[in-house]
Amino acid sequence: EIGAFGAVIEIDFDALVQKVSEQASVYAIKDLGFKPLSKDTKYVPFSHYPFITRDIALFVPATVEGGEVAAALRAAALSAAGNLLIKGPDMFDMFSKDGKTSYAFRMIFQSFEKTLSDDEVNGYMEKIYTVVKASGWEVR
Repeated sequence: EIGAFGAVIEIDFDALVQKVSEQASVYAIKDLGFKPLSKDTKYVPFSHYPFITRDIALFVPATVEGGEVAAALRAAALSAAGNLLIKGPDMFDMFSKDGKTSYAFRMIFQSFEKTLSDDEVNGYMEKIYTVVKASGWEVR
């Protein structure tokens, strides 16, 4: 099942092992259709603590592209929150008005060590707002 945050697949390992053992003499493992994992891809366990989502919308001059805004937000978020930024910024809205463009982004913060508080994440967002305003962009 493919969704906004990736894909989900269900595998019945018991049935797979049964099929492999029944067909071992007829088919090689490569015939099952598995693809090798990329050596560049790193897998990490998921956090047992809840995540916190924050959205930010801002007006920028019409000449500024969404990718530039996303890169600036990502750099600011990583500077403020480090590895607690686990996803984003992902743009979910854009419109133009009066020679400006509004972009809206979603960011997800999560810790592997504890439940983050609203105050902690709000502090990270304040640091991000400071960087955005220093760029001459208007937080909505």
